Amino acid sequence: MTSPLLLTTTSADLRDLEQASSPDAACGVCPHVRADHDAIAARFCSATGNGAIARGCVCRS
Repeated sequence: MTSPLLLTTTSADLRDLEQASSPDAACGVCPHVRADHDAIAARFCSATGNGAIARGCVCRS
């Protein structure tokens, strides 16, 4: 018998969803708005915020 799949939602997941739905919102990790992030900057800032790591910005602007 297989066990049912349990899905959990963390506060970091909810924060990512809120930020993704509002591209004009501030990043929260760097001084730029989410819409100004390229793919690498978006992933870097997401990982930085989710891991609660203090590090610099990789945004091109």
